[in-house]
Parts: sequence; structure tokens; C-alpha cells
Amino acid sequence: AMKILSFIIALLLSHPFIFNNARRLVAGEQENTKEFVKENLLRYETKTVLDIGAGTGEFVEAVPKSNKYLGVDLSKRFIFFARKRIRRKKVEFTTQDIRDKKFYRKRKFDAVLFISMLHHLSDEELEELLPIIRKVTRKVVIIADIIPNPQGILRKLMVKLDQGKFVRSKEQKIRILKRHFKVVESKIIPSRLAVQLGIVCEV
Repeated sequence: AMKILSFIIALLLSHPFIFNNARRLVAGEQENTKEFVKENLLRYETKTVLDIGAGTGEFVEAVPKSNKYLGVDLSKRFIFFARKRIRRKKVEFTTQDIRDKKFYRKRKFDAVLFISMLHHLSDEELEELLPIIRKVTRKVVIIADIIPNPQGILRKLMVKLDQGKFVRSKEQKIRILKRHFKVVESKIIPSRLAVQLGIVCEV
């Protein structure tokens, strides 16, 4: 029954409009996570931001308007939705696999956002991707990702229904990240039925 339910949920969430509304139902407007992102972008005085796995562009709101923002995602449907939904100066969205050398060879960003991505990637995939993120980052990588055992039955259910198959503990997340970055901060970020761990990494 859980497998069937997960399949149906995955099918529904492949549509960006449904995804956006389902996320709001579970996590609200994610004000706490956005504030965490914004605080650190201001702290590191960033001017350019790369958002990996930008989806529908939810975290543009957390980026100071003085910054140039590039949101990338593998999904053409989500990027098309983000472009139509968000029209702002210095904001760009593109369908892109950042593992492509043509993309990252000559690019650098003050900050990289990696929001709700860790739990969708295996250790092997992260070991391929994190060195690339390090190469394109000048100052800071800001991460937020769900934790495996939040308090409350509904929150635990949300974790089980999530499409990511690699939900890691705080210790596991930090251990992987420390292979490539200096981890300078981590904090629990509640968002309605979702609970994330926010992590700040320096290059």
C-alpha cells in the first residue's frame, strides 16, 4: 500500500503546479528556511548565487535583489514554470546538469544553494557532485535537508512519503560534507509538517 501511495504521489508531484501547492501544504511558505538562507547570503556579502535543484524557484525570495541569481534544474517542466512565475531583474532559470564541464569550467558563484537535495542523492552521487559544487563556489554553500526522525507522527509520515530515498541523520550529512567543505554552522529548521537541518559550509 505504501509503495502504491508513493507511486501516486511521485506521479502527482511531477507536475510543478501540484508540487508547489503540495509543498505549501506540508511546509507552509518555508519562512524559517528562507530566513536562514537570506541571513547567510547577507552575512557573506554575496553578489552571485547558484541555486542547484531550483525547481519552481521558491528560494528566489530569499535572495537579496542586488544579487544575480541562476536557478538550475534537470526538469524542463519545472524550469518553464519558474520562468513564467518569477519575472525579476538579475534572475535567470535554465535546464542544466551541473556535472557538464561546459557549465562549470569557467563559472564561479559567491554562494551555492543546495536546498532539499541531499536526501535525493546516494553517497556515490554526492561524491561526484560535491567536488563540482566546491569548484564553482567562492564563499559559501547553504544547505537545508530533511531529517529522518522528527518529533510527531505526521512529521514522521511525511518523511516516509518523501520521494528521496537517502534521508540521513545530522551526523551522516555533516560527515559527508566535511570531506569537501568546512562546516561552520548547523541548526534545526521547523516548517509546519517538515523539519530540516540547515547547514552552512565554507570552501
